Order: sequence, then C-alpha cells, then structure tokens
Amino acid sequence: MSSSEASIRILVADDHGIFREGLQLAIGRLAAEGLLLVAEAPHGRAALEVLQHVPVDLVLMDIEMPVMDGIQATARLREEHPEIPVIALSSHNDLPSISEMITAGARGYLLKSVERGELLQAVRTVARGGTYFTPGVAAQLKEWMQHNLANARGEGLSEREREVIVLLCKGFSNKQIGDALRISKRTVDGHRERIMNKIRAHNLADIIAYAIKFGLHRV
Repeated sequence: MSSSEASIRILVADDHGIFREGLQLAIGRLAAEGLLLVAEAPHGRAALEVLQHVPVDLVLMDIEMPVMDGIQATARLREEHPEIPVIALSSHNDLPSISEMITAGARGYLLKSVERGELLQAVRTVARGGTYFTPGVAAQLKEWMQHNLANARGEGLSEREREVIVLLCKGFSNKQIGDALRISKRTVDGHRERIMNKIRAHNLADIIAYAIKFGLHRV
C-alpha cells in the first residue's frame, strides 16, 4: 500500500463478541494492506448510531442480530448513508438470506469462514465501487437467476440499459445514475422498468443476479 493512500475504515456489526474479536485480529493483520477497523456494533441499530459520529468507508454486516437485524440495518443505511457500502458477513449460505441482503442494498456477501486474503479482496473491490460475492454465494445467485429468469438472455438490452445495470450493481441510486449518465431520474426510472420487463426481474436482487450471469457487474 502506498503511504499516500488512505486506509479503508471499517465498521463491524455482529452480535457475537468472540467473532468480532477474531475479525479485529484479522483486520489488524491487514493494516499494512490498507484495512482499518474503526468501530464495532452488537446490532444494526447500534451500527447506525455509530455512523452518526464515526467516519466509516465500509460496513461488514451480520444478518441475524437482536434489536435490529442486518437486513433492516442495511436498508436503513442505504437510505441514510448511500455512500457507505455494505458487505454481508454471515454463516448463512441460503438463497433467502442472500437475496434479502442484496435487495436491502448489500454490495457483497461473504461467509464467516472467509480467509484473510478473500476478505481483503472483497473489501477493496466493494470500497472501490464494485460488487463481490464469495464463489459459493455467486453460484447460488446464478442458480437462483436461472430458476427465476429461465428465459432471460444477454441479448435484447440496449447499451444504455446495460450502463444502468452496471451502475445499479455499483450501488448507485436512480438519481445518482441519472447524474452519472447526464439524464433525468425519470428517464432512469423508465430504463429500470424496461430492464426488469426484459429480463423478467422482480427486484434489484434479480437484476444483480442477471448481471453476475452475464458478467455485467465486473464492467
């Protein structure tokens, strides 16, 4: 890591203290690579409170937590702090958990068995605006997409619609997409509606699954 590069400031939200201690140790060993743990929270509500006074670049979010779970907290965070990306970090590898976190706005999904090298890769990728799904999760998403969008194909989308999909996968809101592409939010709304009709998607999670299938999330 160059001395001129700022560290990626991380908040960990998880209700298990022992797991947070393990992550603290793992992230500490990645300090030279630019990762910095700046705060911890035992549940989603506490995480949102921390974000009111601690500068954070990325949140590692557990799903099952008391008071406020990771799905609720991620949805709230995306509304209140859309510039801060979320990576789900969970022991669950089932489609309902994965799809609900993606729908809530998570831009990555890791299992708690993750190795330090993959954690580093995921954090860097998502912090730079990309998406990252651990291989097993990505495979689940592909199967889910193939089940729900059996007749969808990579063809049929306009170049503009592909651009919108790429920005949706990077966590942009419709307004932010409009600003980036120099078109109105209303036009983006129309593109998004047509995209969903063409690929038979029902929500953002379906769009991201489709993007993974055709490699659009890596553009």
